[in-house]
Amino acid sequence: MGEMIGRQVRILGIIVAAKRVWVKKSEQWMKFLDMEDETDAFEAVVFPQTYEKYAALTREAGPLIVTGIVKDDQGSPALEVSSIHRGPEM
Repeated sequence: MGEMIGRQVRILGIIVAAKRVWVKKSEQWMKFLDMEDETDAFEAVVFPQTYEKYAALTREAGPLIVTGIVKDDQGSPALEVSSIHRGPEM
């Protein structure tokens, strides 16, 4: 994902770990997702407005399609999620 910084991507992956965080400033929840696809592991950041819309899907065990922009997060690429959809059944 390092070469994709600044570009919009759509990735099919599974959640391997998740951390929900309370944002004091906006008084809303957001979530950090550690995800894997068939080639690599990556972090997906779901900010409050997006999390509110897709929270139920972030608890899914199956594959998800995440769309967003790859950002440089202190030298490490992270996907800033704009949408989440159920992936195809495996």
